[in-house]
Amino acid sequence: MHGHTRYMGFLGKALKAGVAKKAVDAARKPENQERVKALVAKARRRRGQPPASTEPH
Repeated sequence: MHGHTRYMGFLGKALKAGVAKKAVDAARKPENQERVKALVAKARRRRGQPPASTEPH
């Protein structure tokens, strides 16, 4: 029984890593970067935080 639980935990971690990689890959595409920036700015406005600087560090 313990082997089954361990195997399922491994699959869950692998699935999460795959989803995270896909999200990062999608966010790197130029057409998605503007959309992501707009969503972040909207979330910051809702929380009352100042917008992030657009200048590179």
